[in-house]
Amino acid sequence: CLNEDAPSTLPLAPPPDKGDDLTVMGYGRPKVHLAHETSCKSLGRRGAGLMLDCPLRQGASGAPVIDPSGGVVGIVSRSGPSGTLATLVPADAAKVCEAPAPS
Repeated sequence: CLNEDAPSTLPLAPPPDKGDDLTVMGYGRPKVHLAHETSCKSLGRRGAGLMLDCPLRQGASGAPVIDPSGGVVGIVSRSGPSGTLATLVPADAAKVCEAPAPS
């Protein structure tokens, strides 16, 4: 929980369904100064993660996974030849929580 609303330029979105189209925006080798846009499909959830069908360039960890509406559904954790694992971001992750009453 946050004490105040988090600044955000991209909205958060609910987890995608298996087969949904997604986009990963990030930087990676060999041209770390150029952004890369990679189209992916959701392969479904794996625990708190989301499997994607696209291998990404080395250095893409931390890149947002974006749904067609422009909402962030996850953050890239790791990628390999067989696909990519992203950590899901709950749609309410940037909401303010009520502070507990002082004791």
